Parts: sequence; C-alpha cells; structure tokens
Amino acid sequence: MDQLAKDVRSYIYDHFIQTSMAPSAADTAKALGRSEADVEAAYHALAEARSIVLRPHSTTIWMAMPFSNVQTPFTVISRG
Repeated sequence: MDQLAKDVRSYIYDHFIQTSMAPSAADTAKALGRSEADVEAAYHALAEARSIVLRPHSTTIWMAMPFSNVQTPFTVISRG
C-alpha cells in the first residue's frame, strides 16, 4: 500500500470517528491537499485491498469496517 492510500485510509477512519459518516472523495482530497482523481484512485485501491467497501460503480464509501455509512441495527462506539 502506498503512502497516499495509507493517508486516505487514516483520514476515512478519523472522519468516521469524528462525524459518524464517511467522507466523500472530494472532501478527502481537499483535506489532504491532493487531487480528487488521486483520491478516487486510492479509494479504488483500498476497495480492492478490502480495506473499505464502495457502492457499486462509484467512489461512495459503503463501509470501512467496523463502520458503516448506511444505517444498520448495530452500534459502534469509539473513544469511550
């Protein structure tokens, strides 16, 4: 995994922890100072590595285990 993918993965998890929602590729690109195309490629690489799950044919994050970007009957509590 290259450094961009590591940075993107870290940002995704931090964003989930802070907001309970997945960041868009555009939000991630802006936060990391990278192009949206670079971040979208990193999202796809992370999905191929099974680090995240994307909605089919998109860059919308469905899940980054144990977090889900869609409502489920399960609750994840982080940081206490």
